[in-house]
Amino acid sequence: MNGTLLSQKCFSDEQTSLMADLDKFINHVSQFFFPIFITQIYIYIYK
Repeated sequence: MNGTLLSQKCFSDEQTSLMADLDKFINHVSQFFFPIFITQIYIYIYK
């Protein structure tokens, strides 16, 4: 039982770190694209 518990903990740690990387990536991408997106909307509305 102890072995499976340990492997579950390792797996959940790995999953958490993967989610954190994904979160960082999405954050980075949204920071990059957000101004472009807003500009596009602005141009579309006010042209």
